[in-house]
Amino acid sequence: MLIALKSAKELVYQTGIVYDVAKFACENYQDNYFLLRIAVVEYLASIEWAFASSSCTHLPDEIFEIYMHLLADDDQRVRNAAAKHLSLLTENANYNSTPNNIALEEPADYFCSDFPKNSLTIGMSPHYDFLQQPFNFLIAGNLSYILRKMFYILTTSANEKQQVIVYLKTVYPFLCSDYMYFSMFI
Repeated sequence: MLIALKSAKELVYQTGIVYDVAKFACENYQDNYFLLRIAVVEYLASIEWAFASSSCTHLPDEIFEIYMHLLADDDQRVRNAAAKHLSLLTENANYNSTPNNIALEEPADYFCSDFPKNSLTIGMSPHYDFLQQPFNFLIAGNLSYILRKMFYILTTSANEKQQVIVYLKTVYPFLCSDYMYFSMFI
């Protein structure tokens, strides 16, 4: 059913049932069948919240938390699918209220206001490069918001944070080259 709804997303957007369908998908995130959990990951990441005509026009917190549970799932296949689709989830989150992509300068809270302002290029999308080419400020804002939420979940969810850190170390070793860096957030 989720695959059918994913292929008929224009109809889902027009009828205003995006949030209800996402909540329905979230009800199955603890199912024993790993393919269903992967379908939930793929569906949640594919929702373009900017086009949602329901009351929610950005990725709701409870849906993001369920996605984080799936990122720390017991099954390696589900974790891989969640990590693979995290960039799509970030792109579609729509946390910024800016209706267009035109900007003359970086927003003040461009990456994470809690961190020193450094231009990160390793492991980022092609929009972040050494050539100083223009990039999508909406995605940068979404990334900033999602990173803040991820660090919050890492510091408050004791039963999952070890799984996520170990998983991040295996998938993104350049981000986790020193475990002590992450331990200061725990």
